[in-house]
Amino acid sequence: MPTRLFKELSVMKLRHKAGEADTQVTYYDAKQKGLILRLNQKGTKSWRVLYWHDGRTRSEALGHFKPGLPDHMSVKQARDAAANFRANKSSILSDRAKQALANRDSFEIVAERYLKRFVDGKRRSAGQIRKLIEKLYPAWGKKPFETIKRSDISDLLDDIEENRGARTADVTLAVLRRMMAKHAIAHDDYASPICEGMSRIENPSERARDRILNDDEIRAVFKACNELGVFGSLTKMLLLTAQRRAKVATMKWSDVSDDGIWTIATEDREKGNAERLKLPKRALAILDAQKKLRLNEYVFPAGRIGRRNGPGKHFGSFSAFGQGKRELDKAMAAILPGVPTWVLHDLFAAQPGP
Repeated sequence: MPTRLFKELSVMKLRHKAGEADTQVTYYDAKQKGLILRLNQKGTKSWRVLYWHDGRTRSEALGHFKPGLPDHMSVKQARDAAANFRANKSSILSDRAKQALANRDSFEIVAERYLKRFVDGKRRSAGQIRKLIEKLYPAWGKKPFETIKRSDISDLLDDIEENRGARTADVTLAVLRRMMAKHAIAHDDYASPICEGMSRIENPSERARDRILNDDEIRAVFKACNELGVFGSLTKMLLLTAQRRAKVATMKWSDVSDDGIWTIATEDREKGNAERLKLPKRALAILDAQKKLRLNEYVFPAGRIGRRNGPGKHFGSFSAFGQGKRELDKAMAAILPGVPTWVLHDLFAAQPGP
């Protein structure tokens, strides 16, 4: 293997020779033990350090030689990095192994560990807490626990608030806060991403919603929905029935009787569900219009085959709420400028306008 005393200018002049058999050439530094420079056919120059571990020689990436670029590692910096790694090899590799192990623990693994140690058989509300956490597994189950960011939690709470209300979002936040705090106690390098201000109800004693659409805003919603297809019809049904988004989105044709009675699917211990609802004439008119778009068992079907029910199987229920709400906000702005921010959950407190 070629050995040379690395200097900034000499390394800069190194070129991979045309027609050279090896796809990359390795140079050993004559000054810093273990420091090597790899040069490939494309001209990329990479610094690495050699070390002995578990009975074999291994190498560790240090950086790239890229003069003029922000991530450039000079000869001196490469020598310092190699010397530091070799001097602290044991602690660096130990910390890395611990971090790798922590990153391999998925949300589901950490959650189950938390449930068994601190919840199951220890709290009267253990069953409810477990059920709440298990609802997060489809989205977060396989996600490495320590990669969950503040934005992930915020998005999750937004979705829960829209589907199941602000109270449920705050209960979920409280459970996650305790779980992440327990994890932080056992892992020195972990800090919970939850911070102040993430609660959906600032004052727990105040359960009434602050945002209620007025009559003009409701009229604007109805008018804007006329041009928004399935999402527009679904939003009108939210206003007319005052039911949660998930219930309306997953309404099936078999749930509605010939006399206009909607039997609403319920879950164990679910509160605020009417169970059986006599649909008003305007709601029945929406159903009649939707029959022309009937693609499957759902009254409000998805617009394309997607991953909700597996690619190529069949259309699922409508789920593109983010895109739909953006289009609705845009259409409303053209009808009634200056409408304050609102979410679909606010429609539960509203009454349809004339």
